[in-house]
Amino acid sequence: KNLELILVVEKEETYTDQDGKSKVRWVDLGRQGTAKPGDLLRYRIRVKNNTDRPLSNIQFNQPIPRNMLYLLESAEFNGGKSRITFSIDGGKIFVGRPRITRVKPGGVVESLEAPANRYTHVQWSLEEALPAGKSAEAGFKVRVK
Repeated sequence: KNLELILVVEKEETYTDQDGKSKVRWVDLGRQGTAKPGDLLRYRIRVKNNTDRPLSNIQFNQPIPRNMLYLLESAEFNGGKSRITFSIDGGKIFVGRPRITRVKPGGVVESLEAPANRYTHVQWSLEEALPAGKSAEAGFKVRVK
């Protein structure tokens, strides 16, 4: 594989440290991990260039599972520049800020930012080449419905 994508799903866990202070950590759910309604999860996608040359025009997306609610403004990319876009139609069209239209009484049509429960996919389009042998990481957070 020239380009390797590795998905890790982690659950936010609160614990008490040895000084009695409440702390937060992310725990890898692995293949058989369980999450319950209300849990906060973090999706991390590691992108690795397994070649001996830079790779350009890298684009990938991650579906948001139906039983998850995307947390607005949580998508990120570390390891270069990337344009992050979103879909609210099952991955057909991606835009920076999805919008919906609503017809108000009297027939007036208004355009509104799509609510978080309409988001179906997150997409990353790298704006610069990923160097040979290097990795970058994309991610976002969701709440279990």
